[in-house]
Amino acid sequence: MRFASTAVLGVALVFGVSQAQAQGSAAPAAANDTAVASAEKASDVWLDQLDGAQYGPSWDNAGTAFKQAVTRDKWITTVQKVRGQVGPLGTRKLEHSEFSTSLPNMPAGAYVMLQYRTVSGVGGFVTETVVMERETSRGWRVVGYFVKPA
Repeated sequence: MRFASTAVLGVALVFGVSQAQAQGSAAPAAANDTAVASAEKASDVWLDQLDGAQYGPSWDNAGTAFKQAVTRDKWITTVQKVRGQVGPLGTRKLEHSEFSTSLPNMPAGAYVMLQYRTVSGVGGFVTETVVMERETSRGWRVVGYFVKPA
């Protein structure tokens, strides 16, 4: 599968989040497991919006940091382009999840990084990475999303 460039969307571009960087102080394992499960559910809802081409609502439901990093119009334009390159996405399998209390260029908080192996509509697979932040008043929200060839 060929991409014009690695498709990087949203705040992941601004914050440069990677698996190696998403490490924070340790919290009790049970609390981490609960956080990851809650973040995964919120991620699933948000990804369903992307899969349904509801790009405006996906921006509306993203986290504050996401909205500060990319305008709604820019998000819609970018995600349409990227989704056009990868085609409709199919079956998505969670391959890795990680809780963290810190990320580069972000304030201390509660974060979960989720990495999915996803069937691409143009053949093959892509890796989708969704970075979630727990906002005090709104719960788990997407603050980073990127997709690249697997």
